[in-house]
Amino acid sequence: MEPADGHPSIQHCMRSFEPYLAANRRTEKPVIHVSLNPHPDDVLTDTELQDIAKEYLEKLGYGNQPYLIFKHDELRKTPILDQKGNRIMRDEFYLDGLNCEPYSFDAACQQLNREYQKNKNKDEIKSHHYIISFDPRDSTENCLTGKRAQELGLEYAKANFPGHQALVCTHMDGHNGSGNIHVHIVINSLRIEAVSLLPYMDRPADTKDGCKHRCTDAAMEYFKSEVMEMCHRENLYQIDLLHGSKNRVTEREYWAQKKGQLALD
Repeated sequence: MEPADGHPSIQHCMRSFEPYLAANRRTEKPVIHVSLNPHPDDVLTDTELQDIAKEYLEKLGYGNQPYLIFKHDELRKTPILDQKGNRIMRDEFYLDGLNCEPYSFDAACQQLNREYQKNKNKDEIKSHHYIISFDPRDSTENCLTGKRAQELGLEYAKANFPGHQALVCTHMDGHNGSGNIHVHIVINSLRIEAVSLLPYMDRPADTKDGCKHRCTDAAMEYFKSEVMEMCHRENLYQIDLLHGSKNRVTEREYWAQKKGQLALD
């Protein structure tokens, strides 16, 4: 049912799926969404990406099912390429894994999920993403380097998310244009090993292997206080994370402003 110009619209794609959806009305979850994210060093053509996706679907057993393959970026964050079409990497970034190798983090998480038969449903929280964002002045006035920020991020992740597979990545450019150093910490929601009780934990299951991390209000208060303590210890700039800013905007408001600015650029 491909259109004559070879460029199907969203409406066209939906019409293509309708006969199959109508024949399986009792299926509770008729659609599966799979995201493939090549390594930044891999420079692949659209044809190569399509072939990889097709092979992946075949191995999952969905080769004979109707499916849609598409490539997209988030908020026009297309990679910067050189004249030969190769990705230009950030000038400086750091990447480490805890209880896993950094470049096989997703595969390691999926293996653990299969072992415990967890995170199988679409509505389950499969990972948690925390960001430690340092003041832009810390790099110029307080001698904070990317390497030191990564060390602090690893230290923080080990102390506050023990027993979890975690990915810790530091880069020097703030996504909001501030240029601040910041650390991303992504953890598998499932715990790989039992740990000792931490102050923010209030249930026995919070320490057991095979159980999930809970991001409660108490946990967030604890994490924020730990960041403030770390900044104080390292003589870095800090704000009162426990009480927030009077001019604070929600994440939804931030992205709405960002998209609005992009529309004007």
